[in-house]
Amino acid sequence: KQWYQRRVAITAGDDLDDSIWNFHVWNEAWFKRHDLPPGYDGWQAVDATPQEASESIMRCGPCPVLAIKQGDVYLPYDTGFMFSEVNGDRVWWKVEKDGNMAVE
Repeated sequence: KQWYQRRVAITAGDDLDDSIWNFHVWNEAWFKRHDLPPGYDGWQAVDATPQEASESIMRCGPCPVLAIKQGDVYLPYDTGFMFSEVNGDRVWWKVEKDGNMAVE
């Protein structure tokens, strides 16, 4: 069987260079936001243990919890990254000989 992860063929049983997290914790705080469109005040997510730099600074957030829930990944700060933290499921695709693909 061949499996595809990030468009790279791997064989079942190969060591993967990526990690799988079964949980991650962030904090939430109530903010009045004048820097965002109307409706994004309220609960904001802040990650106290950022995993990578955001605009060359080790930070993550604050980003509106509502934006994370609705998939409004274009909003600052790090909404796209935090959306991917809660929606980053690993999916294995099986590619048939005829080219058809199915989630395994």
